[in-house]
Amino acid sequence: MRYCEKYGRMDCELEKLGVEAPHQPCYKAFVDYCLSNLLEIASGGYSTVKHEFDPKTGEEKIVVIYDPPTAVGDGYSKEISLEKVHSKLELTYLAVREALYGVKEDE
Repeated sequence: MRYCEKYGRMDCELEKLGVEAPHQPCYKAFVDYCLSNLLEIASGGYSTVKHEFDPKTGEEKIVVIYDPPTAVGDGYSKEISLEKVHSKLELTYLAVREALYGVKEDE
């Protein structure tokens, strides 16, 4: 489900010309309006997700952030590259799994 190499390349070319082009709106909208609400509800308000896009490389990913109400520093974040995801259902599964069952990177 790569963001679309042609869009990534086009964004790089446009950026060289000084034109700012928005990224793929369908996955950003899905992450912002559906997946983020689902994770917040499923985790009791302790997990959030955000969409990130690097126009220079064309890489699109989501970042799942878990911030429990316990001690400071107990939270973590996990990046999921959209290059390896094949559908919104798979993306939802991976994000929920990370939000509810993920572990810190150093463990």
